[in-house]
Amino acid sequence: TAGSTQGVWGVAASPSGAGVRGQATATTGATRGVQGETASAAGGIGVYGKATSTTGLNFGVVGEAPSPDSIGVHGLATSTLGNPWGVYGETRSTSTNGVDPRATAVYGLATGTSGDALGVAGGSASLFGAGIYGFNSGGGFAGYFQGNAHVNGTLSKAGGSFKIDHPLD
Repeated sequence: TAGSTQGVWGVAASPSGAGVRGQATATTGATRGVQGETASAAGGIGVYGKATSTTGLNFGVVGEAPSPDSIGVHGLATSTLGNPWGVYGETRSTSTNGVDPRATAVYGLATGTSGDALGVAGGSASLFGAGIYGFNSGGGFAGYFQGNAHVNGTLSKAGGSFKIDHPLD
């Protein structure tokens, strides 16, 4: 009831092994291969993944789903009060090597070469909400687009100037 304890501990030394694995084989219902829960009110984590290598491309948590109507990773905050986040990304890197993607908290990449392949999509059902919201408290851009941009609807702004190319250019 105190200290750092584990309910299940698994170790795999194989380069393609799994320390702990769960599998739900039912083909109907809301089954779970692995489920974690915490009742802690002080930063509890239901499921935690960590990649400890300091070199190479590593992943702390990966979600994969092969169905054409599937979601690889789903975050759901069920509170109707406060400011809950369904998915939160954070980076602590201060690297500015000029290579994309730079230090990026959330990165979306659609590799499909046809159809409506979207790297990042957002939506809101609230009258005063926003499908995508950006801010920068450091003085940089709240949004930056490289390439063409299209607005299907009204474009408005609170003040300041509007920079456009000369109509004859």
